Amino acid sequence: MFFTLTVIVWRELEEHQKSLLLQHTEDVCYQAARRLNIFIDSRLNVASIFARRWSNHEVSDFSETRFQEFANVLLESLPGYFSIKLISPNLNEIWIMPYDKKIQKNLDNSKLKQILFETFRTGQIIISPPYIENYDNTMFFATLKLSRDRDLLGYLIVDFMVNTLIDNCFQERIRNEFDFKIQDDDFILYDYNYTIIPNDRLKSSINASRIIQIGNREWNLTMRPVKKKLGLISQYSNLSVFILGLILSVAISSLFYLLLQRMYLYQTARDKAFEEIKKREKTQEVMRATENRYRSVFDSATEGFLILSEDGFIINSNLSACSMHGYHPDELNGVHFKEIISQNHKYLFETLMDKLLKGQKVNMEFVNIKKGGNSIDVELRGSFFQFGNEQRILLTLTDVTMRKHIEKQRLLLSHKIMLAQEEERSRISRELHDELGQLLTALHIEIDWLKKRVNKLPEDSLSIFDNSIELVEKAAGELRRICKGLRPPLLDDLGLEAAIRQLVSEFEEHTCIKTSLDIKELPDNLLIENDVIALSIYRILQESLTNIRKHANSNKVNISLTYHDGEIVLATHDNGKGFDMSKLTDFKGSGITGMHERANLVNGTLNVWSAISRGTRVIFKVLKKT
Repeated sequence: MFFTLTVIVWRELEEHQKSLLLQHTEDVCYQAARRLNIFIDSRLNVASIFARRWSNHEVSDFSETRFQEFANVLLESLPGYFSIKLISPNLNEIWIMPYDKKIQKNLDNSKLKQILFETFRTGQIIISPPYIENYDNTMFFATLKLSRDRDLLGYLIVDFMVNTLIDNCFQERIRNEFDFKIQDDDFILYDYNYTIIPNDRLKSSINASRIIQIGNREWNLTMRPVKKKLGLISQYSNLSVFILGLILSVAISSLFYLLLQRMYLYQTARDKAFEEIKKREKTQEVMRATENRYRSVFDSATEGFLILSEDGFIINSNLSACSMHGYHPDELNGVHFKEIISQNHKYLFETLMDKLLKGQKVNMEFVNIKKGGNSIDVELRGSFFQFGNEQRILLTLTDVTMRKHIEKQRLLLSHKIMLAQEEERSRISRELHDELGQLLTALHIEIDWLKKRVNKLPEDSLSIFDNSIELVEKAAGELRRICKGLRPPLLDDLGLEAAIRQLVSEFEEHTCIKTSLDIKELPDNLLIENDVIALSIYRILQESLTNIRKHANSNKVNISLTYHDGEIVLATHDNGKGFDMSKLTDFKGSGITGMHERANLVNGTLNVWSAISRGTRVIFKVLKKT
């Protein structure tokens, strides 16, 4: 009975020791795998920084000397790097540091080209399979794409010597306690005393393995305790039962002690697990609260928000954006943004992406299509932002359909007001000319008749009639001038060119300002009647000359009216005193606002430039199809 109890107790103790050692081995294996992963990632990150600095150097120096300087710094700073190579985009030129004719090309040509193609396609770091260098060293290399903007500058290849790399990774304490090996598929990258011993029950049962993701490769790390640690367990099985019986009381006491220790360990582990669970739940609660706040702000915004991926697909959309386009909540998610743009405005999507890629903040206007097929005018503002390791695009949409409609109505009303104003000018001009002009003519005839019939008055009294006739003629002349200002007859009879020539001639005659007029290739169909463009050109020139007469104090004016490729350009330039453009709003009655209104009515552009003592330049451009 004691013998049986002793054996059972001893076997339990052996199994307990094995369990503890196995747990310790698994823990160390996990930490070693994590340390190796971080260690190699740091080396790859340094290589990535090297690639970015090489590609984006501000002086654009891509010489071999600069490459050698960069590579020397990298090779001298960090152990594990064996060599650094730079291959041209067409793969016909290679630079190697350190230079050594014995260094072979990595793998064979076809496999290297395949790895470089994968690097070009993905833009990521690609890790090669391991190979044996001619120095009998196990090697692998990493390939990185070198590009600037969209230009391919070549490929960077960094060779790693596995023994040097891993020797600098693992601590001496781990080497003293464990044997281990690292495999890439069936290829043994690294072997530290890990030999297979036949019929060794403990070595085959007490080991731990971990898969390490190194870029695109998977490495398998296997660890086991060194032989002296395993001996601590095996020696228990080799002691004689007699000795075990003698120390039965001690073994039982030890068993109780171990059981208490195990209970204590279990209790500690359980407390730690509960504490970890509480921390995780608290973190998740904070994350949920943050997400709810973000979602509340995102969905309650009155403007539409869309979050796009780099390739233009909608990842997230708020309620306003969905409602604006006639969709149910989240129904826009997964749709490409280009699909909700009207056919005639799809080309603007490429412009939008180009500006965003250049880091510019975008403010554009689109015409989008609602779910039912109706169009909607949208003002769009966009920018890039970082979400974790990925780039995202934030678009802010404002529905400006009503504003556009009001603007069209305002332009239509202004157009009607202008036409009504011109019609009223023409009517007043005709009535003044026909009615008041006839009365003045009749008055002139009557006074002349009276002068001829009154013979008995003294000679000096006859001057009264001459003065009256002179006043009547002045009144008639002033009446003709007012009628021409309201609506010159040449506008309707001979067209724009004749009307402008008369306007400029009268301006030069009344102001004594030297005026040059240059009219080139003007279309014959530019008549004022029923032609709003021609009328706008005449009125803008008329207002410009009025401003020059009242405010410019100039002695020379240059005027040009040209037509080329469907565009009419009217330009006036005087050498007057000019004015400060920042105080343009202070010039009340200058007529510039009215000139802008007339330009907008015909979809033209009006630019006014002036400076103190440097005169004023007014340029009006408008499209006119002949």
